[in-house]
Order: sequence, then C-alpha cells, then structure tokens
Amino acid sequence: MKTRHLKVSALLLAATLLTSSCVGSFSLFGRVAKWNTHATSSKFLNEIIFILISPAYAVCAVADALVLNTIEFWSG
Repeated sequence: MKTRHLKVSALLLAATLLTSSCVGSFSLFGRVAKWNTHATSSKFLNEIIFILISPAYAVCAVADALVLNTIEFWSG
C-alpha cells in the first residue's frame, strides 16, 4: 500500500512539472520560420524551401522546448 502511494505521488509530481505552463517565446523556431517566409518573393519557392528544410523545424522546436526556453525561464 505504501509503494502505491509513493508511485501515485511520483506520477503527480511528474505531471505537475511537465504541465507547468512555461511556454517560452520559441525564438529559434520563430527565426527559422521568419527566414523561410522571407527567403524569396515567391510563395511557391518558399514552400519548396520549407519542404527541404522541414527537419530543421523539428530540431529547432526540440532545442527551444528543452533547452532555450528552460534557460529563458530560469534567467528571467
């Protein structure tokens, strides 16, 4: 019974930490998106660029979510 309470407490603590509502500005992701939308004057070429560099969006989003937004939160 005691281990069950410990597991539930650990789960609730983890849920609290993961849902702390610290969204951050996602500045790196925003910079990539801004660059992509202004790369050329043609929206069709910008779409091709988007498709080609789409893995960069994923990398930037993860880096922002896990590293940069955490630094931004703790440094103010």
